[in-house]
Amino acid sequence: MALLLEEDDIDVDSSYRTVFAPRFLSRLRQIKVPPPVAATGNQVPQYLLGTPILSDSRLRESIGEFTKFNQIPTTNLPGASIGAPTTSGNGNYSDVLHGNLGEIIVGRWGGLEVENDRGLTNFKTDHVLLKVRMYMDTNVRQARALILSTDVKVR
Repeated sequence: MALLLEEDDIDVDSSYRTVFAPRFLSRLRQIKVPPPVAATGNQVPQYLLGTPILSDSRLRESIGEFTKFNQIPTTNLPGASIGAPTTSGNGNYSDVLHGNLGEIIVGRWGGLEVENDRGLTNFKTDHVLLKVRMYMDTNVRQARALILSTDVKVR
């Protein structure tokens, strides 16, 4: 993904990250390197190596800086988040965002909505439940600096 940015004349800077769901991180950690070839020319069986799950630091060496985000769904169909048609019935796909996160501009607050439960559900205990929704206008300064992968397998 970093190469795609560089081919599009976008310098990968210190804000470059890969953002994905924790379930995809679990899948990445299970990727194993091919077993070494023994002196006899045969490959050493994987179960004899005891290859552990990749640590976060080893994973960063391979894919660069990354961030987990719990709000990314992991039960999508391929391309579902952007409305792409699909024929697959397997909903085990997720989105992965790559790019310079410094290219996202956080705009002004669009609104704040406060709603209470009108004292109905917790009247006896003198509790009032509040729901606060904050709306914010955001935009991308340079759209080519962000890449969205919508068909990443998570299970």
